[in-house]
Amino acid sequence: MICRGNAVATVTAEEAQYASERMMKELLRAERKMSQTL
Repeated sequence: MICRGNAVATVTAEEAQYASERMMKELLRAERKMSQTL
């Protein structure tokens, strides 16, 4: 049970990191578009 919980926590952490990285890339892309428009 504890091992399973750790595995799930690890996957969740990896997913959170992946999601945050994707969000950062999206923000950078949006900023680039905004600066180009200006």
